[in-house]
Amino acid sequence: MTSRMPSHDQREEGREPERSNRDRDKYERHHERSDKAYSNEVGDRRTFRNPTCFACNEVGHYANQCPNRSRRYSSARPSTSTDTRRSRSPRRYNSGRSEPPSMDPELASTIAKLGKSVAIMEEHISAEQEKKAAKACKKREKEEAERLAEEERIRAEAERVEAERRAEKIKKKKRMAAEKEANLRAEMQKDLRIQIAIQADEMEDRFGKKKVTYLLGEGSDSQGASEESDTSVNQKLSAKTQKLCISEKRKRGPEPVFEDSPPMELPAKRTPKRGILKPAKLVGRITRSKTKMKGRVTPVSGKKKIKTPLSKQKTPTHRFATTTTPIAERSLARMHFREGILRELKDLDAVELQQICRDERLHYDKKIDAIFDIAKHRTKAAFANPVGGVEVIQIADSAATVEDENKPLTDAV
Repeated sequence: MTSRMPSHDQREEGREPERSNRDRDKYERHHERSDKAYSNEVGDRRTFRNPTCFACNEVGHYANQCPNRSRRYSSARPSTSTDTRRSRSPRRYNSGRSEPPSMDPELASTIAKLGKSVAIMEEHISAEQEKKAAKACKKREKEEAERLAEEERIRAEAERVEAERRAEKIKKKKRMAAEKEANLRAEMQKDLRIQIAIQADEMEDRFGKKKVTYLLGEGSDSQGASEESDTSVNQKLSAKTQKLCISEKRKRGPEPVFEDSPPMELPAKRTPKRGILKPAKLVGRITRSKTKMKGRVTPVSGKKKIKTPLSKQKTPTHRFATTTTPIAERSLARMHFREGILRELKDLDAVELQQICRDERLHYDKKIDAIFDIAKHRTKAAFANPVGGVEVIQIADSAATVEDENKPLTDAV
């Protein structure tokens, strides 16, 4: 009996299903081991997401693990799927990857409420944060406005102080100028008063109230009694003469005619070249001016009737001998002494003058009055013993005086 041996191709065809089954089982075991290792390593670190099948759209397994593998899902298979549409053995289901149990409705409602509460809380927190931000913004704006107002107030205050300082400076300058002018005026008035007082003293000493007796020589004893009466009469006549005036011009009479007298030929009148100056009027009579000096009486002798016109006066042949009497010397010394005291006191201030008034027991009223009071007091103390007697001034007779005495009274009228 002969047996027929299978050929090489037949043997290969018989082995093909067995080899494919072994490869599939090996691949599935390797895939399961890799899934377990990956789940052991990563499961503790992150939450596991359940897989979704692309064939039946069920959660919990992959497409290659779907129990309905015989279903034709060409349209639902993903492009990345490794399924070669070969017949595979059903994969063993992993019991560790079961679907999670369904959530309790109460827990779900609690979670929903908590989610709503969290949302409400977030809204409240965001609103509070917005309020705080708006409040902070308003506060910053208010602080900025206050800062600007404070700066404006400080600037206005500085400008006001500067204006007041300038006004005070101008006022002070004007006040100093006014005080300086017032002091200058007071100093000028003081000097003027002192000068006037000195001039008054000089005039008083020069034209003092002293009784003077005039002697005209040896024959003056017989005429001394009638001197005062003649003087008073002459003064009255002089006063009446001063009041006289010419009311009408003197009219000339007819010109006298002389017989056998040839007519007088006069040269023609010529107008002067310079017409600005007018020729002086010639008066037939020139009189002396009658100026009356107050406080002084000119002595007139008994023989002298009235003043002589200037046209008939003559120069005296000899001058009077100037003699100084003790009373005149004393008056001159008194005047110089008082003038020196006034010059010395005018440079002192009010305090020093008050001290001097207290020392000399004088009343202090004003500065100028105090200066004159002190000068008067010291002058009086220095010249306390006046010389007795009456000053006598000798007036010698002159040719003009004798000629004036011989003139009649009607010459001067």
